[in-house]
Amino acid sequence: MPKIVDHEERRAAIARGAVEAIAKYGIHKVTMIKFAEAGGCTEGMVNYYFDNKDHVLQAALEQVIESTKERLEQAIQANPNDLEGLLLQTLPINETVQKEFCVWRDFWQRARDSRALQETQARWIKDWVAGISGFIEQAKATGEFRQDLDVQLEAEMLATYVGSWGFSVLKRHNPLQPPWLLASSGVLTSS
Repeated sequence: MPKIVDHEERRAAIARGAVEAIAKYGIHKVTMIKFAEAGGCTEGMVNYYFDNKDHVLQAALEQVIESTKERLEQAIQANPNDLEGLLLQTLPINETVQKEFCVWRDFWQRARDSRALQETQARWIKDWVAGISGFIEQAKATGEFRQDLDVQLEAEMLATYVGSWGFSVLKRHNPLQPPWLLASSGVLTSS
């Protein structure tokens, strides 16, 4: 009886392994063999599912995006009015998010030269800013934030602020303890 293979699960397993390998070696030093080792498969299997390193990186980033979305959805369910808690889910304050930030770092570097990677990057940023905008709109409606805020501008500034802090943490190689996120940004101040 032939073995039934779940191709989507195999691709996902390789992508999860790629996140680990990229975090450990960096995209410039990682090889298809290291992707295979981290994904628990053979190099031939990685090559079967992915044409090249950029395609593996794309899959790793998609894995990071899905993982981040899951954390954000859990944070929203836990406290739908906690913008700071939501933003903290994307900062590298634990090992999982530190690894994910390594993928983002390498992805940003490679996206300069790849239209496909640029499109994924633009889509994620648009979705991330839209999510922050929704929280700001909700906070304005309940009076938690000033009514004169330019929601789009504030959301873009917060997304940039969070990303900058995240990359700063990776560069310093030390965990961030950010109970100050919204207060120190000066962006969102109650009326």
